[in-house]
Amino acid sequence: ESYLAWQARWVRDQSVLLNLPDLEGAADVSLFYVDDRYDLYRRDNSLDPVSAAISRRYFQDWTIVLRQAYGSPPGRIGLDVYHLEPTAAYYQWVLSLRQQTLAPDEDVFFLANYDPDGAEGVLIIEPTDTAVGMSKLGLTRRYWQYRLFQPAEREPFLRSLTALRLER
Repeated sequence: ESYLAWQARWVRDQSVLLNLPDLEGAADVSLFYVDDRYDLYRRDNSLDPVSAAISRRYFQDWTIVLRQAYGSPPGRIGLDVYHLEPTAAYYQWVLSLRQQTLAPDEDVFFLANYDPDGAEGVLIIEPTDTAVGMSKLGLTRRYWQYRLFQPAEREPFLRSLTALRLER
């Protein structure tokens, strides 16, 4: 199931990538707190290690998704609110990210053009009615069906999977 799970996550991420540039006001945000409610896994401690690893979104994951959606510059940071430790150390880390300037050769997360004084917002990702009843297998199968045999239907299918909101 792990390969299938990675495929399903990738399909869901493609939906977010297509819908994000159309989200009003999001292009002006520098720091996104991502509230991903379209999780393909339960948000409890009963996950097996593979599912837990697939479910967890690291700092670089959302940062790279944002770069793909909007290009560069400017740099943007995406932080997964479900996997953050609300501790003093975490807030110090975010503060340090917002204050540092990186040289292009050190910029492994594409943040050289990040605006530390830029706007912050909560990006809420939810499954649409189309996506709610789809299993990981169904999601992946339909994606490949459209990709290989009905390419004109692939983008509308992907766009139909996620609903995005921005709260400031």
